[in-house]
Amino acid sequence: MKLFKIDNGNLVEIESIDKFIAVRLFNGVGLFETLKIVNSKPVFLKEHIKRLSDSAEKVWNRKFDGEQIFISSLEVARQKEFGMMRIFLVEHNLEFSFFFLVDDFPYSKTSDLCVKILEYERNPSGFSAGLKPISYFENVVIREKLKRSGFDEGVFLSNGYIAEGTRTNIFWIKDNKVFTPPLHLGVLNGITRQKIFQICQSNSIYIEEVEKKPEDLLSADECFLSSSLLGVGAVSKIFLPDGTEKIFSYSKDSLSYFLKSKLEELEKKDIANVSSFYSIL
Repeated sequence: MKLFKIDNGNLVEIESIDKFIAVRLFNGVGLFETLKIVNSKPVFLKEHIKRLSDSAEKVWNRKFDGEQIFISSLEVARQKEFGMMRIFLVEHNLEFSFFFLVDDFPYSKTSDLCVKILEYERNPSGFSAGLKPISYFENVVIREKLKRSGFDEGVFLSNGYIAEGTRTNIFWIKDNKVFTPPLHLGVLNGITRQKIFQICQSNSIYIEEVEKKPEDLLSADECFLSSSLLGVGAVSKIFLPDGTEKIFSYSKDSLSYFLKSKLEELEKKDIANVSSFYSIL
């Protein structure tokens, strides 16, 4: 694992951090984005930088120049043929500092996932709803506990409705129609989530945001999770808070498999063009 920062316009590997920035970083005062690296290129970099800038504007009423972040991200991604990268934005006195982490790909499997619907609730009206704050304490600790219990992911509720995973968005399919929770439940508008909407609309596949209770998943035909690293991850088992279990099938004929293949096509197209010039924001 390596950590970099932008210093006077130059990308440098970190040896020390200013004490004020360190305090802000350790207190979780900042935002982050996670990207997949394929062929030493970050996937959907433009979209991630735009979301980071939009989030910064929401929190601190100011954006940032994305060009330097874009160039630095390309340089950092060259450290790995296949892996992951995180971009951290840390604020201090309305000034932004950026840090870049590059590491190995964290998932040992990207399908056949075992998921638990959590009893914990998201706060849809909270200040950080729909954002990716550095302080991901709740998400990280809950996911680690789930992993020790044999689960791959957990899904929060919001006002009793299905919301989002600790690091994923959730979708389910019924009668060849795709459903996912609405953003007003405090759900993060994931980059991959956005791509799935794009794929469905381009292929005349019905997709809708709906408020549904956990028990509504029992009548679904398929279920999958999405994230920038996971892509489309098929769920094989899901457990409701009362212990009820639902088993899903997954094959090359399933709609979720089709969505996964189309997403991979978009990823390949993006990394093929990522070095070309285009407007960041």
